[in-house]
Amino acid sequence: MKINTLRYFDIWIGRPMCLLITLIYKIGQLFNGKPGKISTRKILIIKLFGMGSIVLAIPSINAIKKRYPESQVLFLTFRGNEPVLNLTGVISSQNIYTVRRDRPFNLICDVVVVLFNLIRERVDVVIDMEFFSRSTAILSLILGARCRIGYYGFHTEGLKRGSFINYPVSFNHTLHTSRSYFTLLKPLGIYQEEFSPEIPKLQSGHNFKIDVTAKIKKANRFCEPEDINIWVVINPNTSDLIQLRRWPGRYFIELAGLLLREYDDAGIIFIGSKDEASYVESLCGRIDNNEAERRIINLAGKTTIKDLIDIYNYSDLLITNDSGPAHLATLTNISSIVLFGPETPDLYSPFGDHVKCLYLGLDCQPCVSVYNGKFSYCHDNICLQKISPDTVFKIAVDFLKG
Repeated sequence: MKINTLRYFDIWIGRPMCLLITLIYKIGQLFNGKPGKISTRKILIIKLFGMGSIVLAIPSINAIKKRYPESQVLFLTFRGNEPVLNLTGVISSQNIYTVRRDRPFNLICDVVVVLFNLIRERVDVVIDMEFFSRSTAILSLILGARCRIGYYGFHTEGLKRGSFINYPVSFNHTLHTSRSYFTLLKPLGIYQEEFSPEIPKLQSGHNFKIDVTAKIKKANRFCEPEDINIWVVINPNTSDLIQLRRWPGRYFIELAGLLLREYDDAGIIFIGSKDEASYVESLCGRIDNNEAERRIINLAGKTTIKDLIDIYNYSDLLITNDSGPAHLATLTNISSIVLFGPETPDLYSPFGDHVKCLYLGLDCQPCVSVYNGKFSYCHDNICLQKISPDTVFKIAVDFLKG
């Protein structure tokens, strides 16, 4: 199921449901009184969307575990994000709950099963890290947690999600997203002074180079990996959340050609999901360098999250759109160039010192935010089109020299 479909459900079904639930909740409050002292025996974090967002939430997860070491921390997310939690180890595998979103039937069935299991867990605290999602707010209430923490719009127009979040937190749009998530911990007595941007660095197994080399040879039988000393990973994709984040495909083609001509010992690995494989293949086929064909590797649709970690540890540089793989790379030591357009690195820059974010700061940037539901009026991302392949190439050369 596409993300836009989920958005429309959240708006057109979520709004009336939140209104009805608010009325029932307000009436119930007249008889139940105010919530008592917060129990932290079991804490559930909800973050459905975004592999990169989960990486940015790691400091908050670590802070909760540090402050409440005896508490059991649970996590609810979409199934595609589960490997990130497993690889980082920030949440125990038995405490990760997932739902599929590939088909409406699977989504509904998984939500019912997960709700049943979480209700049995008797969760004490729910921390909803989604930005003004009505569906997750409703889930928090159904779970019966006495403490429900989430962003609340207060007097901001268009961000209404009902008034049944009993520990509402104001969203601060000037904070980096990782710090914004941290504000949700205030009801638990955890404040910004305790924020630490440290995230785990994932090491690959002893034979990971052999495994990556085998994937490269399988993808391109003409390639001789032992003759290549520089590997550049290119991610020309974005999730379907915001397609405007995509740097023009012809720019990636030109950039790849520049790199292959500059370095006769360089290879380029293209990555992407299965849904993005055909798009990536169309780009690889248009790189105008017949001699360098053996140094172009298309692994789109052929890797897992763990494989990507191995590829990052194997390679020297990642060039990517603002997307999940950019944040996943910060779990390794690879250097990264991240191209920002409709969103701003002030809020979404990946962690680490080996990251260069390119952002022009035009008067129309950023054009998407939580206030407009990540929708934009723009259909022509000039903000990315004005970042030339030559500009990115020069920065890439500087990184590779270093």
